[in-house]
Amino acid sequence: MIELIGELCFPNLTFETQNLNFGSILCETTKKMNIKIQNVSEMSFSYQWNFLEEEMDNFSINEVFDILPLSGYLQPGESENVEFIYNSVANHKVKAIAVCHVEGGPDYEVTLEGDQSLIAYKISSNLLEFGEVRFCDWVQKEFYIENTGKV
Repeated sequence: MIELIGELCFPNLTFETQNLNFGSILCETTKKMNIKIQNVSEMSFSYQWNFLEEEMDNFSINEVFDILPLSGYLQPGESENVEFIYNSVANHKVKAIAVCHVEGGPDYEVTLEGDQSLIAYKISSNLLEFGEVRFCDWVQKEFYIENTGKV
């Protein structure tokens, strides 16, 4: 009889968050957000990111979102910042799922959401009438600018 002792190690990551909402950004601009990931297992492993494919109108999800680095290698206890980039698409609110595939381990999903908007505003008055004012006098008039857009 031989006594055998073994330990099972399973590669695991922790994420700061698994939901990134970029909010609404100006049309045809980009916004970047970071998530810290950490290897909480006792073994080293490789990981790689990709997107769950969803049907999107007239554009690919890879045109809208980007991930840097796209792949990596983490030692036990090591952490890394992963940058997610949102490139706004005209007239579209987008939602996607980025999947982190861990070699020999589970897959992790991060939900990405973004919206775009044009600059939109309303002015309370289109005309400010000052009447006759002497050149050395001061006259004040008020008007209001209201942001009616999402950015």
